[in-house]
Amino acid sequence: MGSEKLRNIRCYLLRNARYLDIARWNYHFEDQSVREVLKALYAYQNQDGGFGKGIEADIQNPASTPVSTWSALRILREVGFPEDADKMLQRILDYLDHTEDFDGLKWRDAIPSNNDYPHAPWWSYDESNEVTTYNPTAELAGVVIRFAEPNSDLYKKTERLIREMIETATDSSYEMGDHELANFIYFYEDLQIAKRTDLVPENFFDFLKGQVDEKIDRDPALYNPKNYYTSPAFYIQGKDSPYYPGNEEICAFYADYIEQSALPEGYWDLNWNWAEEEVPANVIRDWKGTITVQNMLFLQGMQDPNPFYKEDVEGDE
Repeated sequence: MGSEKLRNIRCYLLRNARYLDIARWNYHFEDQSVREVLKALYAYQNQDGGFGKGIEADIQNPASTPVSTWSALRILREVGFPEDADKMLQRILDYLDHTEDFDGLKWRDAIPSNNDYPHAPWWSYDESNEVTTYNPTAELAGVVIRFAEPNSDLYKKTERLIREMIETATDSSYEMGDHELANFIYFYEDLQIAKRTDLVPENFFDFLKGQVDEKIDRDPALYNPKNYYTSPAFYIQGKDSPYYPGNEEICAFYADYIEQSALPEGYWDLNWNWAEEEVPANVIRDWKGTITVQNMLFLQGMQDPNPFYKEDVEGDE
């Protein structure tokens, strides 16, 4: 990516993005402290240890929700779960242990109070709708196994959850969703780190790899700014990903597509909407910053060697 585009992206984020995404940018591309990311995350954490307050921009509910808490965990994962986040992480585990939005087998993807605040239609709560997917349950379960005390009630009930979840999710009749699969990828990563792969079948990685290869959209015509598609970035963040082999071509295509589709102002726009409801301006603004950081991280992950930002921008100044 050319230095002018990079400067435009940097300036756009510093002028318009929320502090959380500026802190992420500064950490990944400006050599600044991870503590700024944690400070920004703390602003979204509630007294019960869960996260809300629009950290997941499509849910403006200030109360803690499993999905909003999952969103915070994704950022903690992105910055490597630093030791400085231990207290924050413990509070998250307390929330997952005590929240009423757990039915014994799944953490709910939508909660009743979502309906009182602006939200995307897929996060609406309907008491007649049963929770049918493992988004965000799978990834939350992986975090529990990785970080909770093995003798805790939370750990033990999560083990039971996982056994049933795996039996269901690996059944040939089960149709796994695109976002749900990303949850399972990180879930398996956490099991590997925790040395608890005994909780899944021996061929579980092969199962996940087959799902990834099947779900990535490979038709170039699908990739346009107004279309919602399943890009390789759902599952692959860099060339070191175990899901990269066999997907080199689509990853290279998508990296080129990202570069070419960056708007002159220095951001990427949303490629989804809220159906009949207008997306609030603050949600659009927040998503633009988040998407821009995510796209830049994917581009960096596709570079060899990494990183690329400082060379291309600072070398021109």
